[in-house]
Amino acid sequence: MMGSCPLSHAISMALGQHASWLTVGPRAMAMGLADLDLSLPALPGGSTVATTLSDDQIRAYAALYYYGELETTGLMEVAELLAEERDMMGIRDASLYQALDNLHRAMGQQWYTTERRQMIFGSMLGFGQAGGIQSALVGFTRTISQYEGAFAYGARLDHSHAAQLDMAGHAVLGVIASRAAMGLERAAQLLNGQTRAALEVLQNPALHRRTGARDMWGFLQSVAAPAQGTLPDLGRATRRAQSGAGLIAALTSARSAGGLLATLQTSPDLMRFAADWQMNAPTPTPAPAPPTGMYQPRQSGGWA
Repeated sequence: MMGSCPLSHAISMALGQHASWLTVGPRAMAMGLADLDLSLPALPGGSTVATTLSDDQIRAYAALYYYGELETTGLMEVAELLAEERDMMGIRDASLYQALDNLHRAMGQQWYTTERRQMIFGSMLGFGQAGGIQSALVGFTRTISQYEGAFAYGARLDHSHAAQLDMAGHAVLGVIASRAAMGLERAAQLLNGQTRAALEVLQNPALHRRTGARDMWGFLQSVAAPAQGTLPDLGRATRRAQSGAGLIAALTSARSAGGLLATLQTSPDLMRFAADWQMNAPTPTPAPAPPTGMYQPRQSGGWA
């Protein structure tokens, strides 16, 4: 969350030490975010060591994807700074101070810092990389949309449709398998604990009252605007996190059901996840223009 002013200064502005900025109205900024369900994804029940990709590893990766997308909202970074500044905020609410103190003590133990989280999400998720999970999800959701269109128009679904769906699903599994040895489950468990501690702070009504925000999203908006210079679309990032994690986790049931076609025919959630992810997909970064007069080799396609 870097931008026109330091994040710590943006937080102090949002907390009312520079209240003139709040004429924008954090209540208005939170409109459209109240319907978001920030339910953390289910984690695997235990560790499974196997030569092939296990369902536990797929669920752990789905959770990691969720945390990775949520990181882009600045949620964790804001909560960490609040915990560090808790004694200078003049907090009178006991529950809010206790939540901040709990978070601060947790940060002094086994805790992924912002830099470490960026490294984890970069290596395990490959955000922004051609072979990363977001690229695989682009192909996966497009294939599901093609199936949905064919089904809606009454086309006869055959083995070719099933093969296309399974190929797109295998591309997602291929991304996960290439990173399965990185300790997915351990990272997911630690990040789950960190996110819960951060949410305990940011969902506290006493914090919202300090800025006039009606919920956590309104507070994050009031912090993000002066830090970034613009109002970030927190809704897109959160919906992308939810739908993407749902798509990845659904691959476990598809494997037991005998393929994605069978899963799609019995579970409308998969099509809903795909449509929602496409609607909130990350904006692709344009490739830099090649230097004039230099030969550029043609790049091959593919999602995996």
